[in-house]
Amino acid sequence: MRSSKSNGEAGKAAVYVVMFLAVVGLLVLVSNFVGPKKGWLFPVGSKKVVVSPHPSQPAPQKTTPVTAPPPPPPKETKPSKPVSKPVVEKKAKPSVKEIYDKIFAKYRKRFKDPVVGKEYYVYMSTGTIHGKLKSFSDGKVVIKMPNVTMTCRIDKVKPRSYPTLFPKRAANIMALKELKKVLAKREEEEAKTKEAGPSSDGQGGGPSAEPGRGASSHSAKVVYDPSPAKTPESLKKALKSFAEWVNMQQRHIGGQLAEKAYAKRQGRAVVLYLKTSKLFRSQDYDVRYSVAEAMGQVWGFKCLDHGVIRSPGDAHIVLLDAHNRLVGGSKEYDASAIWVKK
Repeated sequence: MRSSKSNGEAGKAAVYVVMFLAVVGLLVLVSNFVGPKKGWLFPVGSKKVVVSPHPSQPAPQKTTPVTAPPPPPPKETKPSKPVSKPVVEKKAKPSVKEIYDKIFAKYRKRFKDPVVGKEYYVYMSTGTIHGKLKSFSDGKVVIKMPNVTMTCRIDKVKPRSYPTLFPKRAANIMALKELKKVLAKREEEEAKTKEAGPSSDGQGGGPSAEPGRGASSHSAKVVYDPSPAKTPESLKKALKSFAEWVNMQQRHIGGQLAEKAYAKRQGRAVVLYLKTSKLFRSQDYDVRYSVAEAMGQVWGFKCLDHGVIRSPGDAHIVLLDAHNRLVGGSKEYDASAIWVKK
């Protein structure tokens, strides 16, 4: 019984304590709003601070334009040394063959190849024939007529038929004519340069010392003399250069084209005598003609490069057999008119 009484008194005491704390809290809260200590706990009547997600930018202020100060006067500088012009390397003078190839290409486009099956007139030294073209090459055409088929070699055909049946020969003739003018003009300009004063190598002016050079290129009929002879000193360089080209061709084909070569000066003409090999003479007509035509052109270019002739028309080539008999080469009256034995 004694224990129950003491528990009841403890409960009452706890209630009194709670009531006391509540009264004290209420008094503290009231003192924040009234009395001399108003607002001591937290500010009374204050507004909440609202933070904008996009803070406002300050109003732009008027700015006064600032004028840049004038640039300082340029400083006086000492005159610099004159700048030397850049040294321009002179282009190498094109070779005669390069000039010819460019001119030849122009005319070759002008003269078209003949058309197989088309009818043509062929003007030959023995007369005129007419028929359909059966085949053609650089050195011959084959014409089919009603009762016969005829092979016409270029050395038997008049130049009148070249543009239609032998376009390469026609282009070659036109290119050589233009090449003659180009070389004459170039030589004239070189002569004027030498007459104007000493050249860059310190030598004096005056006419060219190269033998046989000039503007004229008239080709008179040449009487060939195939008897072996020693090549003159003035022609040795041209002959050596030609021989190097022939050796290169022989290595390419794997066989020998010529056995011996020597050159002669006959009047204004320079004649190369070439003793052909058995291999060369055993080839068919078209092969021999193409090779002979190429050798004739190269010989002319080598002679021009070494200054031993006046024009391409002065370089002749003569093909010989083992007994020094003529089997092809240039015509006596035209160095570029190549023929080979049938």
